[in-house]
Amino acid sequence: MLQRIREKITGWVAGIILALLAFVFAVWGIDIGTGSSTSAAVVNGEEIPIEPVRRAIQDRLAQFQQSYGVDVPDAIVQQVRDNVLEGFVRNRLLVNRVREQKYRVSDGELTDTVRS
Repeated sequence: MLQRIREKITGWVAGIILALLAFVFAVWGIDIGTGSSTSAAVVNGEEIPIEPVRRAIQDRLAQFQQSYGVDVPDAIVQQVRDNVLEGFVRNRLLVNRVREQKYRVSDGELTDTVRS
């Protein structure tokens, strides 16, 4: 099969296809899965670990697939990835802000809130 494709695609058609592939790899890079990156993002010098982000993405995609009973389209997968990562970044920024402002909740206030 690959031999037939090679025979059919020659000349300027092959050049265009190779140029498109080169452009895609140059812009987005090649992820060979070396596992060298342990963080999904870095926020104010603090790393967000990649594993919790991956689990959250997988959970959301599983919920989508269970709800609708179809394979998740690529556009939805990318949107879920972006939304999950953005949620982790926002959470980290919020935690940093709370620490900077030194917000505190007393044990009594926490107990009252939980009971109500």
